Amino acid sequence: SLLGNTVPQNPPSRNATPRAISPPSTSSSSNTSPMACSKPPYVANLHFPLRVIGTAFTATCIFWGWIIIFVAQTTTKLLCYPVTDSHQRAVVCARILNGVSYYTTTLMNPLWKVTVLKPLLPLSSPADDTLTDKVANTVPISTWLKKKFLSKPTTIKPRIYVINHLSNADPWICSSAGMPSEAVWICKGALFKVPFGGWAIANSGHLKVEFTKEKNGWGTKKGAVKRMMEKARECIRSGRSVGVYPEGVRNLNPDGPIGEFKLGFFSLAVEMGIDVVPVALTGTEKMWPVNEKLFDKSHAYVSFGEPIASKGETAESLRDK
Repeated sequence: SLLGNTVPQNPPSRNATPRAISPPSTSSSSNTSPMACSKPPYVANLHFPLRVIGTAFTATCIFWGWIIIFVAQTTTKLLCYPVTDSHQRAVVCARILNGVSYYTTTLMNPLWKVTVLKPLLPLSSPADDTLTDKVANTVPISTWLKKKFLSKPTTIKPRIYVINHLSNADPWICSSAGMPSEAVWICKGALFKVPFGGWAIANSGHLKVEFTKEKNGWGTKKGAVKRMMEKARECIRSGRSVGVYPEGVRNLNPDGPIGEFKLGFFSLAVEMGIDVVPVALTGTEKMWPVNEKLFDKSHAYVSFGEPIASKGETAESLRDK
């Protein structure tokens, strides 16, 4: 047909265990870096003219969404400035960013469909003496504007979400699938310079990593990782979860092995005493294919694994779980 094959022949079962939830092997045979994998030829689901039209429509929605987000964030920051701190304002901005993006990238998008096979477990947890959250993400905005916390906040423990990386569409899909809207993401420094969209990301307090041309463009500026990890600690202390891609880069072969997981955020989870939640994605590699400028029609599936406690673990043992 003109639309091509847009539905997987064998969609995963709702009771199936997603591939990405299983830890990557540390043996040499399956420890291949995604960057080392050769990219197979891309076979589109849609014919080229429909991809152009769909991409133009979706990109227009996203761009106007960015403008709306930035204006709403700026207005809200001005209104809340006298009675909030920087972390609280960033949480509000993140909620605005994720809320509007959900409409522009998912609901209004004719190309992308998302199914959650295994939803995220509730975030609420008993009070923790080492990390008690009494910050903006637990307090109604109306309460902020009244300058007093009139209701007792619910205690929420932040988590680190580890996700297999297939596409630049992954953060949008994870957010629309039920990840906390207050969660921060690891982003390339160049994204923060994008008009409106990058400014909205900066307002939301997302974590910036500045890359250099070394190592095929994946080298980092001196001190950039240290600064990013320190900001991640601040976000966790303030009650915000963190979404990371432990492979480090997009996997060029989504049907092949998962890349080696870097230890950085597993070490942070052990240090901060918070849980790690594995998240499995399939299908996003077709939504915005690597090295492709055009979007494509695809059906993504998302599964959230059980939270894994970091207490008593090392970074290595936590990763291997």
